Amino acid sequence: MSGPAGRAPQRPRPTPSRAERLLLAAIVAIAVVVRFYRIDLTWYFLDQVRDVTAAVDIATGIDLPLLGPRIGSTAAYLGPLYFYLLAIPFTVARDPIAAPVFVALTQLAALLALYRFASEYFGRRVGAAAAALFAVFPLTVFSSRLVWHVGLLPLFIVLYMHALFRLVIDGRPAAIVALCALLAVLTQLHLTAAALGIVALVAVTAFRPKLPIHYVSAGAALFPLLYLPYLTHELAHGFANLGALVTASAPGTTWFADLPGVSAHIARLFAPALGGFIVEAAWPPLFLAGFWVMYGAEALLFAIGIAVSAFHLLPRASAGPAQVMDRRRSALLLMWIGLPVLIVSGRSTPVWWYYLDVIYPCPFILAGIGLTSLPSLLARTAAQNAWMAKTLAGVVVATVVTQAGFLLIFQRSVAAHGELRIHVPSVTITRTPSPFDLLVTLPLGYRREIVRTLVDDFGIDQASFRTNVHGAILGVAEESRSLVSAFSSGRQRVGAGEVAAARHPLVTRATHATAVAALGQSRTIGPYAVVEQRPIVDYASVRCATSARGVAPAPEWQPFEPGAAETAITLQDAEHLGCRGTLRLPADVTLPPVGVSVVGWAPFAVDSLKVADQRLAPIARRQRQTPLMLRTAAGQWSMGVGWASETVFDLAGVLPPGEHQFVVQVAGTGALIEFDMYAGRSWPDKEATDEHR
Repeated sequence: MSGPAGRAPQRPRPTPSRAERLLLAAIVAIAVVVRFYRIDLTWYFLDQVRDVTAAVDIATGIDLPLLGPRIGSTAAYLGPLYFYLLAIPFTVARDPIAAPVFVALTQLAALLALYRFASEYFGRRVGAAAAALFAVFPLTVFSSRLVWHVGLLPLFIVLYMHALFRLVIDGRPAAIVALCALLAVLTQLHLTAAALGIVALVAVTAFRPKLPIHYVSAGAALFPLLYLPYLTHELAHGFANLGALVTASAPGTTWFADLPGVSAHIARLFAPALGGFIVEAAWPPLFLAGFWVMYGAEALLFAIGIAVSAFHLLPRASAGPAQVMDRRRSALLLMWIGLPVLIVSGRSTPVWWYYLDVIYPCPFILAGIGLTSLPSLLARTAAQNAWMAKTLAGVVVATVVTQAGFLLIFQRSVAAHGELRIHVPSVTITRTPSPFDLLVTLPLGYRREIVRTLVDDFGIDQASFRTNVHGAILGVAEESRSLVSAFSSGRQRVGAGEVAAARHPLVTRATHATAVAALGQSRTIGPYAVVEQRPIVDYASVRCATSARGVAPAPEWQPFEPGAAETAITLQDAEHLGCRGTLRLPADVTLPPVGVSVVGWAPFAVDSLKVADQRLAPIARRQRQTPLMLRTAAGQWSMGVGWASETVFDLAGVLPPGEHQFVVQVAGTGALIEFDMYAGRSWPDKEATDEHR
């Protein structure tokens, strides 16, 4: 299994036939449709805001970061190469939608690279099957439509494994140079990609390809060169981040404790994780049943491919060069799957499905191997072989059709609801519980159009966005900052600031818009509406203070400045936040309800609204978890589980028109980031939290 005797002869690369080119074109066309259809409906949390901000700053020369994204809840950071790659589309555009478009394009390149790689080493039928399954696999498509570092993995993984095969299978020593460079890229995209370095180390140790010193030296020099910004930071800071990275990489106290569970997730192709995105009520039952049947068929082909590859590893009395090469190819595929699983299964922190995106697209190659191996294993005659081959090809076609249909229906459902819901406990693959439960996010496309409307039609700019835009729909102001900047840049008009300061648009669900006392224009954006409300709150009069015994004395009341990671208002145990001000209730319209929204690092409850000595009880209350990632004064990122809530009070028939003093009481323990009060309500009347699988 080692040395020159195991070297394979150079394989000719026949020109693809017209039918093969048409098949590949069809696969690429399907991949384009499922990745770019309503690509604006991607989620857009604060980590996406961070990535876009960093990329735009690089593209415009504002900043050249030495560190990349923070690794989960640890104190460690990846290398910055991801930010520099993401800056490429922002050299020609400032719109954040350029980022998911760029990520999707890299995955189309990964698809073509996969077809070439799998065809070269496993045959064109395997290459076509692997490419077709990769093109529509829901979880990889989700990753390709997001602004995140995981979405860039497939292209570099395929190139990396292609280089490793060329080194080990073809005996081409120059491939070690590309291998080192690609490993430097991959480990700056996700920490689990380090497992692929172990795959290469084991393969080189086991198969001992020739490694001339000049190629090894070139690769060894290229690896740190691609880490140069990171190493510059570490030299200046005593390698503090590297120490934190080693700590973050350490396994849990029980090695491989979650190996059975993680293996079960992979064997089912992460079906439970995919279930975390599915709301049952949104799907035709018959279609969903058929979808899961074909999903299971794909998982079965994957399992057969593993079994066939494992069989190739069994020792044989006489093994010729072809069998030796089969053994090497199979060993590399199984290590590609197995080593990342072993590493992830020892983690003591929650592990989400995408931690194992480093194994893609290996499952689809193995499924292709299973598909092409079954006829020869089961058929007894040439006719049976041909019939089985056509039947299995039909299984792949049916899988592609159902998964493509699933993805299109999914995007239409997100478009109709205006929300993307993720049941986070379903997308974890280890026993360690997730701190998150159900996350509900406003898709980038709707956020983008809402912000564009606020800028173009309501004159909102960066200065007025934090203070004058109301409602809980947009979340914390930081989530929309890059969009406000992109759309308001170069559009300042004389007097625009004064106009924006006088307007207080409310972003709400379209179903609630008619209940708002509109002062001027309104715009409908899908299921949302932007309404120029008639402010009943005198925002200049609002002052807040904390107290352990109710309302604070007058000298302690201070204006509340929202949106900072280190907010000035922090509630200790048994403390309350009181916010007081003036309500101006009009006489010529029916009074709308009053909404109070708060966002903080802990759950906060609006206990009551007291107006003119009348204590009002809430008529509706909604609370959601939200991932928070805000920059601190020191320039670092403060990350954790946040909570957002909206509490609604009814004023109709309770108070006469005129001016009234109010006090809102907020209870909770922790830091409060944003407080808002407005005429109307913004969130839906009902949260669909019980419809997930």
